[in-house]
Amino acid sequence: MTKRFPSKMITPEPGSLGQMIFENSSVGIPLRLQYDISFSLKPFTLEEETVSTRIVLDSIKVPSRSWKHLAGMTYTFPVNPNEVYIDGSVYMFGVHNPADATRISFGKLNGLDLPVTIDLTIDFTYEGDEAYGVVPLTLKNVVKVQPLRVISWVEEECGHDPVRLSDKIHPLVDLNDFETPVVTGKSINYRPKG
Repeated sequence: MTKRFPSKMITPEPGSLGQMIFENSSVGIPLRLQYDISFSLKPFTLEEETVSTRIVLDSIKVPSRSWKHLAGMTYTFPVNPNEVYIDGSVYMFGVHNPADATRISFGKLNGLDLPVTIDLTIDFTYEGDEAYGVVPLTLKNVVKVQPLRVISWVEEECGHDPVRLSDKIHPLVDLNDFETPVVTGKSINYRPKG
């Protein structure tokens, strides 16, 4: 039996745009800058239950060295398992359902707030309630730019020295768009200039 998913009830809350210097050589991922987008959905009722969840889109790889350069850009992506897909999911029905983002358009930057329009499909056939099938959505939202994070072992490799770390990551990211790095414990924080 096919069920109709209440797409019109899906309303995103303001979210975040994360950015990270990442590497995983064991699976062939070189040191790179990647982004992630996450946002909660306003609670809605489905099958007489209140659903409170969030959409998470990880490992967004685009040809940009700065969050500022995302403004006004549109990017398209293949779906999982094709190379450079976005690792997305939404937790519903007790499982993480794949959320394949195929297009992301960024609007005009306002301080650290960046409008975004995301075309995605949620695949409930993978683990969730198969009767809902694959649901296409276009979501408009505003995301707040978050500080640049660096995978911990790279910080360790640089002796938690912000100068050495900045020299290492500078080819990947435009550090002019960030404040002077701040050491907090063993973490080095690069806050975006807004």
